[in-house]
Parts: sequence; structure tokens; C-alpha cells
Amino acid sequence: MPKTAPPLLIDPSSEDPAPHLHLSLATGAYIDLTARGDATIKVFGLNRKILVRGRLNAYRITPLLLDQWRTAFEKDDLKEADAYAATIWEQPTADVVHAMFHQALAPGAEDIFADEPETLTLLRDQVIRTGLVGTC
Repeated sequence: MPKTAPPLLIDPSSEDPAPHLHLSLATGAYIDLTARGDATIKVFGLNRKILVRGRLNAYRITPLLLDQWRTAFEKDDLKEADAYAATIWEQPTADVVHAMFHQALAPGAEDIFADEPETLTLLRDQVIRTGLVGTC
């Protein structure tokens, strides 16, 4: 039986897009890592200006929400902490949050977040205290 070629586009509901796409948190744009990543970016217009701007806004907002989450968590106000966690994960640009958590746990995270060490600390705090990264 002949082997079929993989589909041209990435379906994130059936495969991990990470080997094909990288979200640059600094620019808000996707970078292709493979030909399939390139095709997916182009066909779906993943780097349209409005999407890039939305990702940059999410990248700016997420550390503020994480700080509020940590404050509520440290005050043992778990209902408020849960509300902040839900807000973080339910943003329209949740791909930014996923990328932030994955990159915070990746080797070289200190380099990625060199200008924002507090953000890295907040991301890692939430991972340690809640295990939310497992939902990525």
C-alpha cells in the first residue's frame, strides 16, 4: 500500500503544531519551521496585522493578570484566583498564553524572558502552584 503524504495544512485539533510553527512573543507573529507551517500561516493568514496586534496586546496583558492571580492566591482567595486563571486561559488570543507557558518551561527561558524576569517568575509560579500548563 503506498504511503500517503501528510496534509499540507496543520490541524491543531489532531496534531501538535509546535514542530511546524513558532509564535514569536516579541513580535506577535508566527514563524514557520517547516513547509507545512509556512503553508498554514499563508492560507489562514495567521500574521494579519489585527491578529499580530491582538497577540502583542495579550502578551502585555497576561503578566498583569498573572500578578493579580498570584496576589489572590497568596491571600488564599481561591475563588478570585480561579477567576483570574480563567480570564488568562480564555482570552481570545489564548495561543499567546500557551506560548508563554511553554516558552517559560523550555530550556533557555531565561534568555527568552531576559527583559521580563518577573513575568517568567509569575508564569513558573502558576505552573508550580496550579499545574495549569497541563491544559496547554
